[in-house]
Formats: sequence, structure tokens, C-alpha cells
Amino acid sequence: MRPRNVNWLTHTVLALGVALRIAFGVATPYDSAYDDHFEPVAVILEQGVLPSATDCWECFQPPLYYVVSAGVFSATTRLAALGGASGEMVEAAGRKAIQFLSVAAGCVTLYVCLAVLRLAGGAACGAGIESSGRSGWREALSIGIVALLPRHIYMSAGASNDALAYLLATLAIYAALLARHRDWRAGPCLTAGALAGATVLCKGYGLMTASAILVAAGLCLHIQARRRPGNERRAQRRPVVLMLAAMLAVGVWPTVRNLAIYDRPHVDNFDIFDTPMSTQPPGSIAATSFASFRMLELLRHPWIHVSQVDSFWTELYARLWFDYEGFATSLAGHGPWERHWEALRQRWEVNRAGQVQWPPERWASLFDYGKESEPPNLRRAGIVAYLAGLPLTACVLMGLLLSLRRFGRDFAATLLSLHLLFALAVVLFQTLRLPHFAAMKAAFVLGGLSSVPVLAAALLAWSRPNVARAVGCLMVASLVAVALTDAAQALVRFGILER
Repeated sequence: MRPRNVNWLTHTVLALGVALRIAFGVATPYDSAYDDHFEPVAVILEQGVLPSATDCWECFQPPLYYVVSAGVFSATTRLAALGGASGEMVEAAGRKAIQFLSVAAGCVTLYVCLAVLRLAGGAACGAGIESSGRSGWREALSIGIVALLPRHIYMSAGASNDALAYLLATLAIYAALLARHRDWRAGPCLTAGALAGATVLCKGYGLMTASAILVAAGLCLHIQARRRPGNERRAQRRPVVLMLAAMLAVGVWPTVRNLAIYDRPHVDNFDIFDTPMSTQPPGSIAATSFASFRMLELLRHPWIHVSQVDSFWTELYARLWFDYEGFATSLAGHGPWERHWEALRQRWEVNRAGQVQWPPERWASLFDYGKESEPPNLRRAGIVAYLAGLPLTACVLMGLLLSLRRFGRDFAATLLSLHLLFALAVVLFQTLRLPHFAAMKAAFVLGGLSSVPVLAAALLAWSRPNVARAVGCLMVASLVAVALTDAAQALVRFGILER
């Protein structure tokens, strides 16, 4: 029997991605986050019930991540107590274990993305499941975009429900591709539907994964069924029905609970609690620019700034490739920035309710700062990351256009194109609902992460050999640059490198 070829280049890239996620997880404090996702876990641990939306800021979220985190916390704290740890150390161990739930999910997601690439992108990479020879470099470069993507590294290092949602979404896409590969047998269809439902049970934007699977399967099966007799046409609907049934069985419960308690299918925290988000810029759809991309302004100010805070595509791109909104992370602790923040805090006094006032003028003043407030080493890292991210982003978008040519005729191309487009639509929808910078989250786009390596590989396989080599060389240079900026940010978090 011929031994299976191993693409060591691909596994080296993945190992680097895993190492970066672990390093960021170790160096990042467990409570370093914009939102406190431990509050719902505390409700479960202390009261033994699922939290209601009114219990805390993040308690409106679907419960899966918090139930799993409560189990991880309980198991870890018991082990720590048995090991003789003190009270504070016991809780710290439990909180860190919850954080590393995200780290583990992020690392596993990389390998599931590779499985998706090999199952869906065999033709694009020039090989089947056993990717080897000339196709190996295409596979390594394509998976490298995901492995080194800064936003996914950041999300894998934080204690939030996003990293687990990305993993479940990627597993659901892989299961759907496997169902097609096995001629839509019942077992794989039910598995794909259940995983898509679990994604919804973990994060609201999991709906786009479920929708992409249903629409892609329904469309491709409908096109195939038009050439078949009536009985066979009816049989072609069976996979979609099975997947939908499994999705509803697993993922419908947050909706049912919201209808029972609040008489509406979805509840948002900003509908319940007062939040400074209501006065954030841009502040209105009219003030939001959907037709601009301000790369030069990003290079002048790598963090969020008045010069680009109203540009939708600029914000989305910046959050993907750097710690753009670094208030609690890359900017925190930098003396000049802290003085800028403190001056604004003193200018707007605390009101009678004990909450700091955040009128639009305060936001504008916060984002109107000079280069002297920016950490110099991280500033250089941001500039390099933005420049290196351009060709990598362009490769994925061009691969998307190529895949759309097979839309409806090839299930993998249809599913992966829809999944990424639906992920982008989530951010656009949120921004139209809430025209504030906090709604322009690249974190929402990462639900479609599994599409990225396949689309990049499609471009490399489609190009002529000389063009493919030139594109490959550009991708290598860009990935090396991104890897260096990732490593620099990790060293800053460890305190080895100055900001």
C-alpha cells in the first residue's frame, strides 16, 4: 500500500497558527475583553438556571457557550482546589480555563478549515484529499491566510462565545460538504443540520451558516431535479427537509424562550440597558460612508480615528488585520494614550446616576488624537499588517468572483460563496440597524472563515502558471509580514517588546 503523502509545509503553517493562538491566550489576561462574558456563566453557577436577558449585558446571548463554560469552570476549580490552590487562585484557574476554551476552539478551527479545503478545494488545489507535489504550496498559502489572520488570533485569545461559534460553523460547513460527497445520505444531512443549529445556539449570527447551507443545498438540488422524473424530484427535497428539521431541533430554543418571556423572537442588550453605544459615531446611516476605503488614513493612524471612523469598509478591513479598536488591549497602558483618555474623563463629569456621560462630542474628542498618543512599535506593526493584508484580501475576493461563475451548478462553490457573502451581510445588516462603529465588527465575518482558504486556492489554480507563481510569491511575502506583526504583538503582550 502506498504511504500517504504529508504536506509538511501546510502543517508547519498550521503549527505556527496554533503557537500564535496559544501565545496570545497565555499573554492576554482572562478579563481583558470589551464585554464581560463571565457574567452569564456566574448566573448559571450561582443560581443554577439559564440567565435571562435582563440579568446582565451579555445575558441576551444564546446559552450554549455559557453552559459549556460553566462546566469547564466547575471542573477546573475543583481540580485546582484539590491541588491546594487558594480561593483567588481557584477562581483565576477557572477563568483562565474558560479563556482557553476559546484558544482550543480557535486551534481546532484551523484544522477543520484544512479539511474543508481538501474536501471542497481538491480541484482548485490541483489534487484530491492527499494534497501533494506542486499543489502543496497552494494549500499552504491558502490555509496560511486563516492561520495568520490577526482577527481570528485575537478572538481565539479572548473569553467570548465567538471562537466556539466559528468552530461550530466550520464543522457545519464541512458536514454539509460531506453530505453532498456521500450523495445526501440521511446521517450526514442530519449531522450538518445539527451542527448548524448548534452554531445558532452559540451565537445569533449562526443563522447565516444555517441559511447558507439550506439555500445552497436547495438551489443545487432544485437545478438537478429539473432534469429528473416527478418521483425523483420529490426525493431531491429530502436532504433539505432533514437538515432543516435537525437545525430547528437543536437551534430553535433561544427563539422559543424569547417568545415565551418577551413576546418577540430576538432580544438585544441595547434594548434593555443604557449604553454609550447610542451616541457612537457615525450616528446615522446618512453619516456612514459605504463607498469609501481610506487606506491612507489607516496608514497615518492605525487605530480608530476621526479620519476613518465613518467609513464602513475601512473599519471592516482594519479590524480584520490589526487591533484597530485597541482601547482595552494594544492602547491600554500606553502613557500618552492614557493621559488623553483621562483628560476626557475629567472633562465629562459623572452624572447623578453614577454613569460617565458619553455625548457625541466626547466620542469625537476621543478619536481626535495625534501620533504622539500611539505606541510606536505597535504603530509600525499596524502599518505593515494593513499593507500585507491588501493582496491577501484581494486574492480571496477574486477567488469569490471565480466561484460565483459556478454558482448553482457546483454545491461546494455555491455553499462557500454564499457563506462568505452572508457573513458580510451580517455586518452590513447590523450597521444599518445600528449605525455606530461598534456594529462594524469583523468578528461577525469570521463565521464564514472556512470559505477563505478554498477561495484563495481557486484563484491560484485558475491562474496561468507564471501568474500563479507571481501571485504565490506575493502571498508568501504578505504572509511572512503578517506573521512578523503577529509575533511582535505577542511579544508586546508578554512585555518582552516595548509598545
